[in-house]
Amino acid sequence: MVSVIPEGVYTMEAKRSIVKMNASRYHKASKKERSVILNDLVKTTHFHRKYLTTLINNTGKVCYTPQGIKLVGDPTITYIYKRGRKKIYTEELVPHLVILWKLSGFRSSIHLVYFIRHNKELLL
Repeated sequence: MVSVIPEGVYTMEAKRSIVKMNASRYHKASKKERSVILNDLVKTTHFHRKYLTTLINNTGKVCYTPQGIKLVGDPTITYIYKRGRKKIYTEELVPHLVILWKLSGFRSSIHLVYFIRHNKELLL
């Protein structure tokens, strides 16, 4: 059985949508057909087999949180953009901090805090 996957190079979003399209067919297939589908998906998406099976098995899976919220598994949705340290300063404050940093002689952030606290009257 040949899967419905076009040839080419894909973005991560496109690869995940390909997995989502083939998930229902995978669930209905026999064990031999599943291995063929997995082999096809490995060749096109370049994902590891274990990762693919995890994505396919979680597609459409319904979970309920303790608060009663219904969650349905969707491999096309990722939350990678929320990674990393949160921004502390706004964009309008950064140029002023750069000026203070230059005035303090390019001190570290810890020393810059003390510089600002002790020279508050001069800076205002």
